[in-house]
Formats: sequence, C-alpha cells, structure tokens
Amino acid sequence: MSIEIASAEDAEQLEKIISADFPYKMLTREKISERMKRPGTTVFKSTVEGRVIGFAEVEIRGSGGMFMAISVLPEERGKGRARELLESAMAHMEVHGVKKAFLLVKKTNKRAKKIYANAGFSFTKMHEKDIEGEKIEVWEKELAGNPHEVRGFN
Repeated sequence: MSIEIASAEDAEQLEKIISADFPYKMLTREKISERMKRPGTTVFKSTVEGRVIGFAEVEIRGSGGMFMAISVLPEERGKGRARELLESAMAHMEVHGVKKAFLLVKKTNKRAKKIYANAGFSFTKMHEKDIEGEKIEVWEKELAGNPHEVRGFN
C-alpha cells in the first residue's frame, strides 16, 4: 500500500469512492479535478497494486486544517487504511504550519469516531447543519503550537 498526492488522472477512481460514501456532494470527475486545483486543497490517495482504495481531502486556511472527506473502500476497511491516510494528511498539515485540525463526522458513525479518537481527535461541538438528515459532530486535534493562534476554521 502507498499513500501519495492524487492527481486529475485519479479522478475517475476517486469519483466511485466519493459517490458511494458522499452522494450528497454530487461530485463528478470534473468537479473533483477542479477541487484538486484549489489553493490550500490537497487530496491524498491510498493505493494497493495501482488501484485507489481510499482518499483523504484536506484544506488548509492559515493555521487551521480541515478534513473535507476521508474514505476507504468497504473491502479495505479494518486494515488500518483510514488511520494511515489520516496520519499522512496530518503530517502534511504540520509541515504547512497547521496548528489545529478539524473534521466533521456523523453522530452515528461509530467506526469513524473510534479511528479519530485513536488518532487524538476529540469531540468539540455539534455542527449547525445536518447532513442527509443526520446530526453532525465537529472534532478537532491540536497539531502544534498555541491553540489560541489558530485562524481559518474556528
């Protein structure tokens, strides 16, 4: 397995994962490619034998970093793939001066919340909006520095 930054050539494989786990985002290959070009946005892909099996999309604004999405194919879950994507993306954030990482997770997604808690994230508050009729939690983790200096996603 390897983790690296995804490119527009990966958009087709990413679209299949995103449309299965995040259908409400309605992202086409073209929209995925456009998102990859946005300043501060990086998409990491996890591959096994040349096949994309997971991804993490992060956005950096100032000293705050937001996980916009993270997912692994169902047949690859339970193998530490999401944890490895999370760790790679957080290392990227730290290199780019991020002091606090944020993510949103459905209140009912116990599997994801266990992964996030094991990675050092903790629940901070409920998000003001529901997604697909479900309550959403905001989780965060200090990466480095003074938490009072964080700008961007507060």
